[in-house]
Amino acid sequence: MAKNGLWLGVALAPMMTVPAAAQQATTPEPADHAAAGQAPDEDELGPDITVTGARERGAVPGDIKPDIQLSPADIRSYGVSSISELLNELGPQVRSGQGRGGAPVVLLNGRRVSGFSEIRDIPTEAIERVDILPEEAALGLGYRPDQRVVNFVLRRRFRAYTGEIAGGGATGGGLYTGSADLTRLTISRDRRFNLNLHYDGGTALYEADRDIIPTPTQGAFSIPGNVTPALDGATEIDPALSALAGQPVTVAGVPIGQNSALALSDFLLPRTASSLANYRTLNAANRTLSTNATYSRTIFGNVSASLNGTFAATASASELGLGSGALEVPANSPFSPFASPVLVNRYFVEAGAREREVAGNTGHLGLVLNGDVGKWRWSFTGGFDRAFSRTLSDTTLDLAAAQARIDAGDPTVDPFNYLSPALLGDYRRDYARSITTTGNAEATASGPVMTLPAGKLVASLKSGYETSSFDAHAFRSGLLSDSDLDRQTGTVQASVDLPIAKRGNFLGAIGNLSVNANAALNHVSDFGDLKTTGYGVRWSPIDAIRVIASVNQTESAPSVSQLGNPVVVTPDTRVFDYVRGESIDITSVAGGNPLLNAESRRVTKLGLTLKPLGSTDLTVTANYVKARTRDPIASFPSPTEAIEAAFPDRFTRDDEGRLVRIDTRPVNFAREDSQELRWGFNFAKRIGPAPPQRPAGGFRGPGGGFGGPGGGFGAPGGGFGGRDEGGGAPATRPGTTAGENSATPPATDTVAATGASTDTPPAGGGSDADRRRNFMNTMANPNNPRGQAMARAMSGGRLQFAAYHTWHLQDQILIRPGVPVLDLLDGSATGSRGGQPRHEIEVQAGGTLNGYGVRLSGNWQSGSSVNGGTANAPTDLKFSSLATLNLRLFANFQPNMALVRANPWLRGTRVSLNVTNLFDARLHVTDASGATPINYQPDLLDPTGRTVKLSIRKLFF
Repeated sequence: MAKNGLWLGVALAPMMTVPAAAQQATTPEPADHAAAGQAPDEDELGPDITVTGARERGAVPGDIKPDIQLSPADIRSYGVSSISELLNELGPQVRSGQGRGGAPVVLLNGRRVSGFSEIRDIPTEAIERVDILPEEAALGLGYRPDQRVVNFVLRRRFRAYTGEIAGGGATGGGLYTGSADLTRLTISRDRRFNLNLHYDGGTALYEADRDIIPTPTQGAFSIPGNVTPALDGATEIDPALSALAGQPVTVAGVPIGQNSALALSDFLLPRTASSLANYRTLNAANRTLSTNATYSRTIFGNVSASLNGTFAATASASELGLGSGALEVPANSPFSPFASPVLVNRYFVEAGAREREVAGNTGHLGLVLNGDVGKWRWSFTGGFDRAFSRTLSDTTLDLAAAQARIDAGDPTVDPFNYLSPALLGDYRRDYARSITTTGNAEATASGPVMTLPAGKLVASLKSGYETSSFDAHAFRSGLLSDSDLDRQTGTVQASVDLPIAKRGNFLGAIGNLSVNANAALNHVSDFGDLKTTGYGVRWSPIDAIRVIASVNQTESAPSVSQLGNPVVVTPDTRVFDYVRGESIDITSVAGGNPLLNAESRRVTKLGLTLKPLGSTDLTVTANYVKARTRDPIASFPSPTEAIEAAFPDRFTRDDEGRLVRIDTRPVNFAREDSQELRWGFNFAKRIGPAPPQRPAGGFRGPGGGFGGPGGGFGAPGGGFGGRDEGGGAPATRPGTTAGENSATPPATDTVAATGASTDTPPAGGGSDADRRRNFMNTMANPNNPRGQAMARAMSGGRLQFAAYHTWHLQDQILIRPGVPVLDLLDGSATGSRGGQPRHEIEVQAGGTLNGYGVRLSGNWQSGSSVNGGTANAPTDLKFSSLATLNLRLFANFQPNMALVRANPWLRGTRVSLNVTNLFDARLHVTDASGATPINYQPDLLDPTGRTVKLSIRKLFF
């Protein structure tokens, strides 16, 4: 405890040294007349001052420029509703170039957030700009060097309720989904309140809903039942039955359902087989209900503070097939025609399907404080998380009561017919429960240390402390097991960025050149000290070219859940046994592995960014990444000869060599090596008429500007850009400096056709409703000059195209010393879906025009092969290439002012149609004969297939 206390003190020391932000003087701003619905006087505002070369409002500190920058027009072209959906749509652009980089670092207005949940539900209409920066920018912010940085800059004023409902399902039938969202967002400069309520759910998808050939059942089980000998060593059921059949009979079908006593000749039936497709789900039924609330404001004068709280409850239910068992029928049973005892092997359909129920809930509280001390930025984040999960799994039936009644010769219990469900009772149940609790605190500070000839030496410091506990209980097969883990982690990290040369200044012939270095030490209570070190160089000979090179060495411990997850046993799990080349149902064991080691990963990256066409919005990127990981932590791989030789204790086979059980808990490999080249481009272009440029004094209108107080474009209250929205010409207001209200993208990119109120209706006579109605009439009047300008501002559109190609040059795994290296690009595999495709392509295309839009996103991967079986009996598989395409069509009615005027309910309404996997593409797998193994049927690899979803969304102002 003393050692942990020492680390706590070291980790939190920088938090105590940050001067109180309340002591920093701030420059008072003029009265906010817009918030009061009044028009500011021109004399009070003074002349607008154009600022050139100033940092954009809300930009990420440092000299690393965004690789990609999205304007409101770009954001609208994606046709998505929230920051969460937008980030998902930007997947190819925000993916880390360092292979295993996790989710990107997400900032808001250039500042840290308490967690992604703080901003995930913010409507896209409230976004003024999105900046996407390379991984190296994360270092200066105190994050890991393998995450890209995505910075969302919000409008200064916004107010709306957002409601959305959606429903859909798979075109193949069987699966139906629905969701509903209600969001309230208010932004008034430094104050922000956001509340979201969310529900979604989906029905279960059964095997019977798809064209699936069942896996051959093990043993003699079937729903009607099959009779086999009960005596050990018996070679036939009954000599008399064999005589009737003219050959030895070892298995006979049961003629179930007859009301009269059965004769020996009634059992001259072949072995029966049954499909369990009606009792096994491919996708579980599920539902989620969540709420998310955030409140943000400034405190102590200039410290921004945000408090976020979330709670989510989830539940799912799946069916695992039917319970099976064998009942012994004595020779003296009144129902048996046999001269010796026999076994009736049955699936007990009368007991219903075996079920698995998973329920859980998660809660989160997060706090973030952001402030400035001189030219240094500091932040403090704290959080508390709790996650609860419970799994109940039906296993076997207790047949003791039924067997006792049969042994007693009960005339009401016919062992050759269906039994009473009451006699069978309930399934035995396995139980697994886990609770994960985490608390953390972290402080960061970054800023210039000194001024050098080529610029400022910038440093970033971070310290943090985290405590986590994992409590798990499992009751399996009558045995109780417990796992109680506790971990404390202290972190200190520092990075520096040293400028060497600068164009037009020191060593200008070289261009812009800087080097950086970083180091971190994590003390993990159960793994000791883990280090992270790295260094890199950035070079830009001209504005259009940027080169980044970096090397990072990271040590990381397995998570507490990877170490201590409760054991969960799942019977009848489909696998393909590469050793024997057959599809089979086995029992799988999942859970944590307390013997996992920490892994060490070294990543070398060389990146190039080009903007070759000057003012054209075209960005080309290329990244080469080489990685070596020692003791990598991986999910347990598929059963190949090499895997089984390396982990023989994880596999159980019967006397015939047939696989019956796999322990799939995670493992450490010895080493993993990979190399890849990923390159691509992102292009955007405006189409249609350009909106009017905002003059320095603003378009005059009610409230002192074009459309509302503050000079906004569009909706009542200031609207779609404008001075307070950051739109139009870059300008500063009296009492501010260039850095406080700095340059933003041109008005052509910042006009947002949303109609969301930014504070209050325009000043003027009459009620709010009258003023809004007059405003809408103005916008819809083709003869009014202001209406014409507004219509031009909201018309036009955007084209966007992006394509990225990943070329995997190396992907090899050494499982353990002394065994052959697995080459995932040349015949080896660790997963059930084949080896690593050598080539992967991601494509996105979209366009909007006057509120109507279409987006296409596609993914393609090359084929692969797996050399299965053994050296003496190979069973090779070929995995086809796979191309999928998603389509989104949407109509935003707001820009069509005449339509909105005639139908006011359409104001702020958007209708979207989403089609996932448009052509219902599936992966195809064949063996050496060209046949598809049962476990690789397309409907098993992708049971959902093509899905369609219709959503209706409306902003209420």
